[in-house]
Amino acid sequence: MSRFRYSVFPVAVILLGSSCGILDPDSRLDELESHREQWRAANIQHYRMEFRASCFCGQEFTELVTVEVREDTIRSVTIISTGLPVEHMQIDAWLTVEELFSAVEEAILHDADELQVTYDIELGYPEFVFIDREEMTIDEEVGYQVFDLEVVQ
Repeated sequence: MSRFRYSVFPVAVILLGSSCGILDPDSRLDELESHREQWRAANIQHYRMEFRASCFCGQEFTELVTVEVREDTIRSVTIISTGLPVEHMQIDAWLTVEELFSAVEEAILHDADELQVTYDIELGYPEFVFIDREEMTIDEEVGYQVFDLEVVQ
C-alpha cells in the first residue's frame, strides 16, 4: 500500500470538513440505513481493516492500525508501523463497522454542525467519517478512515 494514501487523510479531513452537508437529516438517515442494510446483508462475521482516527487525542489512538473484528467484537489492534499490538489503551477504544454506523447516526440525530461520510460501494460500510459536533467548540472534531477492509474466513 502506498504511504501517500495515508498521508492524505489529514488534508482530506480539512477539505471535507470545510464543506457543508447538502442533505437534510431524513435523507442522511435514509442513506445511512441503506448502507447499513447493505453491510448487514453481506453477513460478514470476521474481518480485518486498516484504520486511522484523526482527533486531538493520544498519538497511539491516531496511529494507522490493523483492527481485527470477529462477531462485532474487536479481537486485536496492531500498530502497522511497528507490527506491535497496542499496549497503552484498551482495544475497544477503536471502532467496529457497526460502531462507525452508530457514530454517523448519532451525529445526524444530534444535528452535528458538520458531518462528512463516504461509504464503500461494494459492502456499504463507512470508509470515511468526519464529525464536528459544534462549530464554536475547539478540538472536538473527530475523523475515521478505513482502508482495505478484508473479510477473513
